[in-house]
Amino acid sequence: METLSRMMTRAVEGGLFSGSQVGSLDNNLLHISHLLFADDTLIFSDANPDHILHLRILFTSFEAILGLKINLCKSEMVPVGHVPDLERLADIMGCKTAQLPMNYFGLPLGAKFTSKAIWDPILEKMERKLAGWKRMYVSKGERFFVGWNGGGEEVSSKWSQICQPLSSGGLGILNFRLFNRALLGKWLWHFGNEREALWRQVILSKYGTLQGGWTYGDVSMPNGVSLWKNIRKDWGTFSRFLSYEVGDGTPV
Repeated sequence: METLSRMMTRAVEGGLFSGSQVGSLDNNLLHISHLLFADDTLIFSDANPDHILHLRILFTSFEAILGLKINLCKSEMVPVGHVPDLERLADIMGCKTAQLPMNYFGLPLGAKFTSKAIWDPILEKMERKLAGWKRMYVSKGERFFVGWNGGGEEVSSKWSQICQPLSSGGLGILNFRLFNRALLGKWLWHFGNEREALWRQVILSKYGTLQGGWTYGDVSMPNGVSLWKNIRKDWGTFSRFLSYEVGDGTPV
């Protein structure tokens, strides 16, 4: 895959193929032509038939040099926005077409992250896995109210009390709201530490950087940014737990 990556990079540098441009004129523009995941590859291109043809020729050359086979029958061309000549471009490449949102490695790609529907395939998969184990577990009611046989008066408890540890009189149920905030805060920590990561460079090219590289600028554009808006929202809480050490003038 490293050989294919280098060949594609050379093709972009030679003007035979174009990737995707990320960012705004105010920040550094970032060009991305492809991403590699194990033996899977994501390729970004404009809708130029000549560039698609050059990409097909590059694949043929790669197969001839290394004796490997790229299975284009399992590949899909996915438009972002309106692409009028999609079928023609797919014919040039010799692959199928698909539409967003779609599943990629079992996860929804291109779907609204706030939509509950994106979790349906994951829930269905887990239900199938648990189907054979149901007899080994008691019902939810028996799990939460051990010893209650359905008779007598039911007792209500505050959710905050249920989420307390067993030693404090609770049931030790995880508080998912706090847990979610902790996970979002973890991304703020990754953002400040993983300075060379590609995902961080994408964010910097779109929104710029603040606080010595520990956070990014305000998200104000209307499309595709709601996830980062929610992560950025907790910066005030997260920053209270940070401390800075004066060094030699390089970024902290």
